[in-house]
Amino acid sequence: MRYAHPVKVAVALLLTSLGLTACGASIGGPQASHGDDQNTSPDARPSGDGSTVTLIDAPITPACANGRAIYLNFDGATLKRGASDATTDHASWVGVGNPNVTQGTLPKYHANSGTRTADIQTIVDAVKAYVAATPIPVVTQRPAAGPYVMVVFGGEMDAIGVPYSIAVNDLDCGDTIKSDVAWVSDSTDLAKVPGFAIGGIGYGLGLTATNDANDCMCGWDNQCQQTSSACTLSAQIASDNRCATTTQNETAAFAAFCTP
Repeated sequence: MRYAHPVKVAVALLLTSLGLTACGASIGGPQASHGDDQNTSPDARPSGDGSTVTLIDAPITPACANGRAIYLNFDGATLKRGASDATTDHASWVGVGNPNVTQGTLPKYHANSGTRTADIQTIVDAVKAYVAATPIPVVTQRPAAGPYVMVVFGGEMDAIGVPYSIAVNDLDCGDTIKSDVAWVSDSTDLAKVPGFAIGGIGYGLGLTATNDANDCMCGWDNQCQQTSSACTLSAQIASDNRCATTTQNETAAFAAFCTP
């Protein structure tokens, strides 16, 4: 199933109704944005099981030369349709599968799970590991100002009016939008969540689909299906040429994240 956007192509991975397979499909619009911060302290957040999620971020002193960061939002989001901008909670793909949806509210990630704290820490640690060779800050508290790329975790596709049940982001050839947004659903296999988050960020950096089942860009607007729980970023791999290149250097794209 494919929806073509006249200017940009956002992508998501679609699970079948049985939840056994995933296929790529293109949709129009940037990534998902996050909602207002909850009234909790930066490092102590209530979990759905009554416990406290403790995620201690270092003070947000951007290590990137351009002040950019990756913000992993597990605390819920209200996304509005509009030009994508993480700092204003807008995503142009909101309602792409249902034009009646002009905004949607996503709940906290794994809000009622007894393992919420551990699940979040697993994702944070894995995302940090993916970008460990770069100076990119990865935080779980919204930065005071942009630019930052936000990945929202939680909720399901109907809430934001998209026909894709795993992940969504906007293809941004040339990385022109510095505060774009991605979304990963609540029901995505935990082992694959960090890889889909990285793939979503990469899609916003201008990386396009590959056919390597172990690559993080597998399935982003093609029929490739990721088979491993931990995908990889390649220094040279064939891509689908949507950004005028038949090969792409995924590690270099993440290294350039901090370029002014």
